[in-house]
Amino acid sequence: KRSLLNSSLAFTTNGYNSITEWFDPESDTSNVGTLTPYTDLESREAKYTFTTNLSHKFSSRLSNQTGIIVDYLDFTARARQADDPMEPLEEFLDVNGNTYFLQSYTQSIYQLSPRLRLQAGRNLEYFGINEETTLEPRAGLSWQVRPALTFGLGYGRHSRREDLKVYFFNYEDDNGNIRTNEDLKRSKADHYVASVNWNITSTLRFQVEAYYQRLFDVPVIVDSSYSFANYTQLWELDEQITNEGTGTNQGVDITLEQSFRNNYYYLLTASVFDSKYVGGDGIERNTLFNRGYLGTLTAGKEFVIRRKRKNRVNLLGFNVNLNYLGGQRITPFLREESLREEEAILDYDQLYSNQTDPELWINVGITYRINRQNSTTTWGLDFQNATLNEQLQGYEYNFFTQE
Repeated sequence: KRSLLNSSLAFTTNGYNSITEWFDPESDTSNVGTLTPYTDLESREAKYTFTTNLSHKFSSRLSNQTGIIVDYLDFTARARQADDPMEPLEEFLDVNGNTYFLQSYTQSIYQLSPRLRLQAGRNLEYFGINEETTLEPRAGLSWQVRPALTFGLGYGRHSRREDLKVYFFNYEDDNGNIRTNEDLKRSKADHYVASVNWNITSTLRFQVEAYYQRLFDVPVIVDSSYSFANYTQLWELDEQITNEGTGTNQGVDITLEQSFRNNYYYLLTASVFDSKYVGGDGIERNTLFNRGYLGTLTAGKEFVIRRKRKNRVNLLGFNVNLNYLGGQRITPFLREESLREEEAILDYDQLYSNQTDPELWINVGITYRINRQNSTTTWGLDFQNATLNEQLQGYEYNFFTQE
């Protein structure tokens, strides 16, 4: 067949709910007390998706896939918070609505020569809330120098929308009018990649990939260090958001992978990277995620314990996952202000300027597997964070020690 048409319908949904409470002890040394509501956060997003694409092979050297994706999005978000343990929850966010996201794309693969292949295409996207249309070109070149050695170059522009509730945060403009951020554009990034892939043997692969990403149109707050390049959950923002932010990500990833063979496997990776952003104040800083380096080792081995019959084998397996990475980026706090206000006051002028100690995380798994001719039974035992490492989650004021 020279042409193939595929179409599909899909429905996905996700939700988030978080409830936190104040704890009021009966005395300074007591673990007994009462709980009163502090925050109640809830959101939901449902997506209905229609996809259709046409694949066509023009010749042995040229093929193309063209298609469209239509997303209908429905969302709700509600948030309440109490300013004091004795006060009731007050609602500061209550939004719901729907919108749509349209995508059309086309991608062609052209075999320039037996060892040189070109992929090129583009995405055209339209977002209903801000009525923004974006064009995203993409291209890749692959050169097979030898049967087991391949070099690659790639470029692509990608964009990302924010959580739908963000577009409906209220703020007061210079004239005293209450407005929303529905005209906020999507974040965009140009990605550049160069890679080397070497199949050392039929089961052993070595890969090196260098990348550079240029971020632009990143949402920020004017004259502030705040940038959407860092946040993971956002429920309230009463200031205007603009698209004046930028950023860069660059690094090198190295991978050595041994596929499962002779009852063992391993995957060794190492990454060195740098991640910076420029907020609404025009100052370049580390991003929250700029740990600097990451090394991982995942390995496993299975031992044949017993063969009862030809079609039944009992196997005992050991698996380990090690992660060694740079420390978290943290923001120092202002000590005098924090003591006076009895809460942690961060120094936002020094956002993410400090870094904690490097972290080592070890996960260990043991499995016992029985392979039969028509079925497999597996028992497993996992030890997550086997070394009981602790991770800093931020600063809180201690009312008992008053520091």
